Amino acid sequence: MEDLFWIGFVGAAIALLFAWLQRSRVMSFSEGNEKMRKIAASIREGANAYLKHQYTTVFKVFLVVFILLLIIAFGSGGKMLSQFTPFAFLTGGIWSMLAGFIGMKIATNSNARTAQAASESLNKGLRVAFSSGSVMGFTVVGLGMLDITIWFFLHKNFAKILCKLYIPALADGCPPCYTEFCNPQRERREQYDELELAGSRRCGRPDLYGRQLEAQRAVRTESDGEPRRRRGFFFFRPGA
Repeated sequence: MEDLFWIGFVGAAIALLFAWLQRSRVMSFSEGNEKMRKIAASIREGANAYLKHQYTTVFKVFLVVFILLLIIAFGSGGKMLSQFTPFAFLTGGIWSMLAGFIGMKIATNSNARTAQAASESLNKGLRVAFSSGSVMGFTVVGLGMLDITIWFFLHKNFAKILCKLYIPALADGCPPCYTEFCNPQRERREQYDELELAGSRRCGRPDLYGRQLEAQRAVRTESDGEPRRRRGFFFFRPGA
């Protein structure tokens, strides 16, 4: 069942596409006479000022919480809080602010159009109102599903992708929670290195790959002859 996570991407795409279609439908209706358009423009101006002030305040609180999560996650080595959590909080906050921005835009663009449509018929006014409300609803659902699915994919496949991309970055150690992914990859890479190096020595003319490999191993070897552990990619430290 875990391999069916791609359904989340499909669902998010459908929700966002439907929200965009509904937004286009709402914007196709008339905004009324000149007085109605003037009032609507004033409402949009006030809403934009409110949104700017609100996001400025929320950003400060958001930044403080993000830093606290970073300290807890990395200060405890991932024991008290997963090291993915601060970044998941970051993306979740960004999607939330984007959904709020889109919702405010469609609300301030639909109010005069709803009033004009209601003046023509109640049924038409309700259709415009429900269509504008569905934009916000499906945007929240689509962005939320997209965020969750992306993080599920990264958390499930991060170690596999990391090990396949660049094994030497892990050197002689892997993060403990990713050992089951990294060790088989590293062992295959070491066997391949040995075969390449043996072939180069047997020919009596080590190629560029062989020389580079020997140089890398020399750098990783300390005075006691034990391999030295390097730091892994991003925020992981092998062998920590």
